[in-house]
Amino acid sequence: MGCLDCLLSKPLPGDSVEFTQHRSNDPYTPQTMKPPSFACFHNESCRILGPWENDWEKSRNYRYVIYYIDNALLPNNKKQAQDRVLEHISQLADVHQLNVWVKCLDYTSKANQGSKAEDAKNLYQNMLEATSRLDLIQLWDTKPDHMETLKAPSNLVIQSRPTGREEIDSVIETLRKETGFDDLDAKSQIEPPIVAALSTFNQGWMLKDFLENKQTVFNDLEPVKADGGSKLQAQFFLQCRATFNSLTLDSRAKPTVTINLLPDVIANDVASTIEKHLAVVDIPLKMRVDEAESATRQDRSGIQLISFGNNYKGGAQWSRFDDRNKGGMDITDHLHLNIRTLESMGLGPWFGPKAMLGSVDHDVDRASKKQAKSQALYGTRSSQVTMTEMERCVCRNSPDRATDQINQPGKVTGS
Repeated sequence: MGCLDCLLSKPLPGDSVEFTQHRSNDPYTPQTMKPPSFACFHNESCRILGPWENDWEKSRNYRYVIYYIDNALLPNNKKQAQDRVLEHISQLADVHQLNVWVKCLDYTSKANQGSKAEDAKNLYQNMLEATSRLDLIQLWDTKPDHMETLKAPSNLVIQSRPTGREEIDSVIETLRKETGFDDLDAKSQIEPPIVAALSTFNQGWMLKDFLENKQTVFNDLEPVKADGGSKLQAQFFLQCRATFNSLTLDSRAKPTVTINLLPDVIANDVASTIEKHLAVVDIPLKMRVDEAESATRQDRSGIQLISFGNNYKGGAQWSRFDDRNKGGMDITDHLHLNIRTLESMGLGPWFGPKAMLGSVDHDVDRASKKQAKSQALYGTRSSQVTMTEMERCVCRNSPDRATDQINQPGKVTGS
């Protein structure tokens, strides 16, 4: 039995100071809401996860890929916030039995993947360690024969997007012709496609396995020695290429939502490169929308951006990407989290719909600030909510006390 109206339970005694401290500042704190008469019956996990269980079965239609950052782009406090978000998404996944994967471009596999694969991986790693433009060119020119790139046919209506290896080949040709690049410029140009190419040697983990083995999961992997900005560019290159292919191929794969956990601010040059990757997706996306002759949102692939900051407002660069397209072409959504509020109050019932479906559900994406505020992006206590605790809520075990109130028609939805 679910809790359709579990919007705001009373904060636990131990959380009262934290709740009072933030409620007047945070625009998403449900400070003006009056709890329903039966709110005291529901524990915090039931209040947070109950609406997700009842109202958001739509989430079962998608698979999810989360990009995890383990480099200097995120300081320790934001890495802790990132872990907190993963733990919460794991509980959301348990409720609806969702397929959630974690990928991290900071590591690649060790040896024992076959001679050709090892040859390629060793070449990429050697290129990341090269210190000069001439070394990069020489390493690529002496690559194994099986790594020769093939040019795509030029008569296709929409050209396929290049692979990481093809991107490396293109950058090398630029470095060969443009002798004005110094060694540092050459490194910055070549790192993103190499990181993208190395991603094929690390296929990721199921979210639950990743969280259970978080302390040791990277022990059997080798670090990718590239700048965090280069890895971020590779991250969006990979997902935009996957999105492009899903829109141009007659694929029967399950629609995918990619969740990016991100720093509040990045270099403008990196943001510009990411925007160029996103712009490439617009070509097949517009064709799909035009063919459908409808403003219905295309949901084969959604890109969710979640930025972490020290203030209630932030992530302006990411928000700009959210505003790029409208109607059927709007497949990108941005959500900003204040890490101090997250640490002290946890995540609320609105986080699940926004984070998991904001890029593929029009009503969630376009929910007004007033709706987001009333439906609580943050919770009321610092400890993590769990499905196990939700199942122990008195409303589920004492129906004679709460059934009448719980069966009221109110819902937590994005409409």
